[in-house]
Amino acid sequence: MWSIFFKDFYMKKLLLPLLLFLLISTFANAQTNCSAAFDYNVNGNNVQFYPLDSTVLTQRHFWNFGDGTTLIQNSPSSGLNHQYDPGTYNVIHIVYDSSQNCRDTMARMITINYTPACAALFYTSRDSFQLNKLKFISTSTNVGGSITGYSWKINGASVANNNFYFLDTILPAGNYQVCLTFQTSLGCSATFCDSITVAQQTPCNLQTNFNWQVFGINTQQLIFAVQPFTPGYFYKWIFGDGDNALQNNPVHYYHTAGTYTVKLITRDSASNCVDTVTKAVSVSAYTPDTCSIRISYSTNQSGITQLVANSAHAITSYQWYIDSNVISQSSPNYLFSNVGYHGVCVIVTTASGCVAQRCDTIFVGPGIAGRINDNILSYPNPSVGTSKLYLNLDMERDALVALRVYNRMGNTVSRQAIRGRKGRNVIQIPAGVLSSGQYFVEIFFDNDRKRSTFLKL
Repeated sequence: MWSIFFKDFYMKKLLLPLLLFLLISTFANAQTNCSAAFDYNVNGNNVQFYPLDSTVLTQRHFWNFGDGTTLIQNSPSSGLNHQYDPGTYNVIHIVYDSSQNCRDTMARMITINYTPACAALFYTSRDSFQLNKLKFISTSTNVGGSITGYSWKINGASVANNNFYFLDTILPAGNYQVCLTFQTSLGCSATFCDSITVAQQTPCNLQTNFNWQVFGINTQQLIFAVQPFTPGYFYKWIFGDGDNALQNNPVHYYHTAGTYTVKLITRDSASNCVDTVTKAVSVSAYTPDTCSIRISYSTNQSGITQLVANSAHAITSYQWYIDSNVISQSSPNYLFSNVGYHGVCVIVTTASGCVAQRCDTIFVGPGIAGRINDNILSYPNPSVGTSKLYLNLDMERDALVALRVYNRMGNTVSRQAIRGRKGRNVIQIPAGVLSSGQYFVEIFFDNDRKRSTFLKL
């Protein structure tokens, strides 16, 4: 029974990827012009592997790290980093070169011996409009194992539901000591405390007002406008249905007709004082027309986006609303001023006299046509100055994670490889060293890919 379990486990976890790789090179003969020799350097829990022959562009490199994880590379130009727990591992490196019709294999035993270490740390983020609303985000580090639990305390008292890497809270004015403690799977524990002061927020009379009207023909879609708009003021809208926005004149869609309490919060950037105005907004139910339309689009390599309105009926007139422009063409070509998400609306009239409206959010990126699937959030976004940026990656099993960060021109600005653990992984992105602009992140792991975007100010 145990022999059957042992055989099945290793076939699935260790040997199967190796056998699949070997099938590719079944008809290749081992020759001297193809070498799998490698060296390595141990630094704590990190091991950097160096293929001694990595200059041939047609080579494929297969790694079995001996801890249940594998990786296939195309002609690595630099060292490969891998994190281990203490122990002894049999590392297998296979090189296959289809152009030279050769393959080679090398195995080396490596011993990792270090004392697990960990250090607790967090930073504090304050809401720009509600200064007593704080978020504490862990930036703790650990060498060896994975973090198994967090514990937050404020003035010595534990906080309920606090077993997360972050803590959201609202505190009255006063002085506080906030402490974070965490533990790792290898028995390391660390605590960090920081003193914070919550000041009494000063109200002020900014005399800000707002109005609204139906946007387009859908009575459940409204556009809001600050009255008057003042440079140097920052605005936050709370629409009363769980959504909010930070634009000056946002367009908001209410899924259900009714009366909503809409709040506009205004902050003076010079004095940091805050003013609030609240109004009741009535939303009438919208009865759709009998005709319907949908929006399709494509972006070419020059960044020009072509928009098309499609309907089962013949369309006689178009009105496109793109940024602040109104375009009366059937399929306009538009060059957006920056990459990212954009709202696009179109109103059409059909030959039967039916009028229909459709609004969509489209994504325009460098060399990317269409929407981004499997997008995960980066935080805090936007990233300011030298502050750190993070994203959460949930994984079903341990695997190597490779990250690539590129700018709006498609140029790679950062690469990194880490060992991901089953469950939630908090990954740090080196946004502090980047210049201002919009960036895109691609995350590869376990035959899967995720994406994220962030703005650096």
